[in-house]
Amino acid sequence: MNLFGVGGFELIVVLVIGFLALGPGRSIDAARTVGKTWRDLRDAFNEIISAVNLDRIERETKSNIPPNPPESVGRNQPEDSESDK
Repeated sequence: MNLFGVGGFELIVVLVIGFLALGPGRSIDAARTVGKTWRDLRDAFNEIISAVNLDRIERETKSNIPPNPPESVGRNQPEDSESDK
């Protein structure tokens, strides 16, 4: 595992040092805060992605709708009704 240039073992060492530095009570609070922040960032990212996808779908839908056909003129017009004669 290589996350931002940090391997798995190195990440574990950093977490253990952080746990020892903060102590058990504060490290749990810190982990909870990091988890909430991560969730908020993920939700915001997903919301942005959905907005972009909705915009893209809307543009594709509008481009797939053919323009209104021109109204017929001349000989192809419907016959006059009996009341017009």
